[in-house]
Amino acid sequence: MESSSEEIIQDAVLPIGQMSEDAQEACNQFFAIYHLNFARKNYRQKTMEDVFKRFLLASDPYISSCRKLPAKPMKSLSADTIDLLLSPSIDAEEVLESTDCSSASETETDVDADDLAEN
Repeated sequence: MESSSEEIIQDAVLPIGQMSEDAQEACNQFFAIYHLNFARKNYRQKTMEDVFKRFLLASDPYISSCRKLPAKPMKSLSADTIDLLLSPSIDAEEVLESTDCSSASETETDVDADDLAEN
C-alpha cells in the first residue's frame, strides 16, 4: 500500500497542498460550523475530537447516501415564462409557402448555373 501511495504522490502534477485553495477554504468553513454548533467546548481535546468525528461522518459515502436531502420548494412559473416555454404554433400553409419559395430559388440558381455553362 505504501508503494501505491508513493507512486501517486510522485506522479502528481502539483504538490498535494497546492491542488485547490477553494477546497481548503470550504473545509475551514465547515470546521467553523462544526466547532460552533456540534462540538463540546469544555476541553480543547474534546472539542477537536468532536470536530474530527463530524468530519469523518461528513466524508463517509455510506452515511451520506443514507441521509435524506431537504426537499426544495417548487416555485410556480409566471404566465410570460410559460408562454416562452411553449412550442410555437406553425400553420401548415406557412410551412408550405416557405418550402415553395426556397425550392423555387434553388431551381433558379440551378438554371442560371446551367445557362452560364452553355455560354
